[in-house]
Amino acid sequence: MLSTSVYGIELFVKSEGRVREKLSYSPFDTVFEVRGPYGQPYMGKVSPGRRYVLVGGGSGCAPLMHFAEQHPDLVAATAYGFRTGDAGRLLPGTSIQIECEDGKSAAEFAADLWKPGLGIIACGPEPMLRLLAERYRGQPDIYVSLEARIGCGIGTCLGCSIPTRSGPQRICHEGPLFALEELPWLM
Repeated sequence: MLSTSVYGIELFVKSEGRVREKLSYSPFDTVFEVRGPYGQPYMGKVSPGRRYVLVGGGSGCAPLMHFAEQHPDLVAATAYGFRTGDAGRLLPGTSIQIECEDGKSAAEFAADLWKPGLGIIACGPEPMLRLLAERYRGQPDIYVSLEARIGCGIGTCLGCSIPTRSGPQRICHEGPLFALEELPWLM
């Protein structure tokens, strides 16, 4: 017997690539079949006794916003950044940093918010993650959530494998969240 359920989800889609473009231009109420989520929940990796500054760039803000909604007691501050002001229309009521308006990125904004004793959870473009890695190298509880094209989503194709200190790991299976010290190539 096969049973199906319909769940409502909210998508944050950047219209880049064939599938994402189709999603972004589909009429409201279009039904899609979705697989996922992939990987391990953030709560399985972060220290539950610490508070975090969430640093998101572009579409990397979406998983952090979900984390903040699910675990507000672990969030000390947020630094969400976008290159252009278009995001303001998508996220009404959310405090966001617009780089084109004042030249300050989410990573630079986070530097104003972070204090010793706080951790960081970051998700966004690799240059932003590299800047954070350079700035917070050696600090405890600094995590980055990596983005990748996911092939199979169950860890068999190895298409999203990355090198870590403990050997290759898959973003779709062991990730997407990794402690900064696990990723020597990012530092």
